[in-house]
Amino acid sequence: MNLNTKYSPICLSELEIEYPLFKEYLNTNKTFIVNGPRNCGKSTIVKLYLKLLNYDYLLLDEPSTSKDYVIDKLQFTTKSVFSYFFDKNYVVLIDNFDLFDTSTKELLLKYSTKSQFIIITNKFLNFNINYIRINHYSHDYLINLYQIIYFLETNCNCYEIPEFENISQMFTILEFSISTSKKIKNKELPNKELPNKEVNELNEIKENSQDYKILFDKFHYEYNDIVSEKNFKNKLYI
Repeated sequence: MNLNTKYSPICLSELEIEYPLFKEYLNTNKTFIVNGPRNCGKSTIVKLYLKLLNYDYLLLDEPSTSKDYVIDKLQFTTKSVFSYFFDKNYVVLIDNFDLFDTSTKELLLKYSTKSQFIIITNKFLNFNINYIRINHYSHDYLINLYQIIYFLETNCNCYEIPEFENISQMFTILEFSISTSKKIKNKELPNKELPNKEVNELNEIKENSQDYKILFDKFHYEYNDIVSEKNFKNKLYI
C-alpha cells in the first residue's frame, strides 16, 4: 500500500499553498532554485507545476551516477524528442542536489548558465540565482488530510490523531493505522467465537492502536551516513 502515490495531488488546488513564483521564474527561461527542509514536498510540488504548465523535463536525481553519465545527459539540455513532437516546454530538473559530489555540482552549475535548470535542494543557496522557499505543510492541513484518507481507506472516522512533524511521517503512520484498523475489522466476526489466543491478540492490537506513537528523530541524514553505517537495521531506518 503506497498511500503517498495513491493520494498525491493532481491539481494545484489540492496544495495548501500555491507558488505563483514558479510561473514567473519559468517564464524567464533562467535557472532557479527550489529550497526547503527534507520531506516538505519539494519534488512533488515542482513536478506537479511542470505537468500542469505543459513542461517536459530531463530529471537528474541519482547522486551515485558517474560524472561522465551526467555530462552525456546534459547534451540534451535544450529539447527532448517528447517535447519536440508534442509541443511542450523543456527544462532540466536536478533533484537531491545536495547529495552530488562537489565536482558534479560545479559541472551542473556551469551548464545551468546555458539553459534553464530547476535545482531542488535542502541546503544549497546561491544568491545570484532566484529561489523559491517551500516550508512544511501546516499541522492543520496534515491532520485534515490524515482524517480524509483514513476515512476513504477504512470507511470509518478517525478518532485518534497521532503525532507527526511532516507529510512523510504522516503517511508512514497513516499506513500503519489503516493496516491496524483493517486487521481489527477483519477479526471481528460477530457470529463466530474466536479462540482465546486470537481474542488476546485482538485486544492487544486495539490497546496499542489507541495510544501508540511512532517516534522519529530530528537528525538530517546524508547519503554518506548510509554508506558508512555498519548496522543493516540502522541502514534501513536511515
